[in-house]
Amino acid sequence: MRYPNQAIAKAMEVVATDVPEAEADPARPVYHFCPPAGFHNDPNGLIHHAGYFHMLYQHHPYSHGQGKGGPIFWGHARSRDLTSWEHLPFALWPSTEQGEEKCASGSTVIGPDGQPMIFYTSFGHGIQPSDAPEQWVALGDRDLLVWRKHRANPILTSDVHGGLHISEWRDPFVFRHEHSCFMVIGGKAHRNSRARAGVMLYRALNQELTEWQFLNVLYEWPDAGTRSLECPNLFRFGDTWLLFFSYHPPPTRTAYLIGTFDTETYTFNPERQGSLDLSPMGVYAPQAMRDEKGRVILFGWVRPAGWYPDGGKNWCGCMTLPRTLSLDTNGQLRQEPVQELEGLRGRHYSWSDLSPGPAGQVLEGVGGDVLEIIAEFGPVVRGVCGLKVRRSADGKNAVTVGYDGKRIYFTGADPKGLFASTGGVSAGSDYHIAIQRVDIASQLRLHLFIDKCVLELYVDRRFCMTRAVYCSPEDFGIEVFAPDGAQIRSLDIWEMKSAG
Repeated sequence: MRYPNQAIAKAMEVVATDVPEAEADPARPVYHFCPPAGFHNDPNGLIHHAGYFHMLYQHHPYSHGQGKGGPIFWGHARSRDLTSWEHLPFALWPSTEQGEEKCASGSTVIGPDGQPMIFYTSFGHGIQPSDAPEQWVALGDRDLLVWRKHRANPILTSDVHGGLHISEWRDPFVFRHEHSCFMVIGGKAHRNSRARAGVMLYRALNQELTEWQFLNVLYEWPDAGTRSLECPNLFRFGDTWLLFFSYHPPPTRTAYLIGTFDTETYTFNPERQGSLDLSPMGVYAPQAMRDEKGRVILFGWVRPAGWYPDGGKNWCGCMTLPRTLSLDTNGQLRQEPVQELEGLRGRHYSWSDLSPGPAGQVLEGVGGDVLEIIAEFGPVVRGVCGLKVRRSADGKNAVTVGYDGKRIYFTGADPKGLFASTGGVSAGSDYHIAIQRVDIASQLRLHLFIDKCVLELYVDRRFCMTRAVYCSPEDFGIEVFAPDGAQIRSLDIWEMKSAG
């Protein structure tokens, strides 16, 4: 196959050598999106165009799964149904002849005359995040398969801010509103002795989207200890706006704010806030796109912390399942798996009105490590109800998803203590997540996806929790439990197919 340039050809060849080992790993997810091999991170440039969903993402082709530096490319895949993905040649590569070393995060839009455009942060040789990276553009063909760097690069430098010093300046996201084209970029604004991480706002001054004006610090994060806000996204839902971004230092989180975008003062005024994923070290740097149905569809990077600290598996990390974001009638954020995932369902098992008691009940003849589970629980006054999945035959090892009437939690499945050794969550730390429910007496709905070493949980179509786990390949069992007098009103389990 012919590639656009030698840099892409060489990187594709290197990745191809790692594919057999990556695909042979029994812990590797089969229906969450994974690159062919190697270490990857942020989803970038998500766009629905000409019948395809395009997934672009940060990829380190020379890391062999370790994620230890090296040039950063943009991987690329496309899908018609959000489940089956066609892997394509790298979209972006570091233009070393122009002094470029890393193609960091960004977004994709369709520019003037239908021209596909990638906006991204370009790091030159030796440039650190606290220095002054630049914002670059790449132009694509009509199918988004072949890209070339814009001759106007860089389209933005730190000079655009005048006398205001912005550090950690990266990850442009472009959107349109009221006949104008805007861009948000994460960073940290320094004013005299005061510095705050925030989201910067810009407006295009020409139709070609190569000249931009800095408008204001759109939003400022109140915690002075936060180093930066990364990968900001801004979406409109009627008169309400959703702003989300990731922040660190650890524990790293992905925050969302619901509020208004004031186009006179160029500020964002938050009214509510929360987290897109409640698990510490779970999901980072999500990005969303709007499709032809008007849906806002989000993917996030499932962080590989603790999976393979020795980097010996030639792959590391995956994306979350595609989620739809919406606001309910009360202005609360809703998160749900896209309906297209139902096409991966296989054999179905169903129960109603189970009363397993606190000692639990093992479901005979049902289990696996590639499953979808929906469980609805009645009121819980005292005690804990829930599920144990990836359960060993002797019951000593399992991942527990529990509910005590107020809290949801994950425990277990880290037999080697690898999460503790790499800054993640250890098996013994039994982390709990407080949830706010309108009516505690109403039933609780848990929607759990099990995909080899990844568990992704949706709670009441509102809250999400994602984690990587360590389990023996033979741990396939499922157990249900509930306090005396409490019921599991319904339980549905599907065996899931590989996304191919």
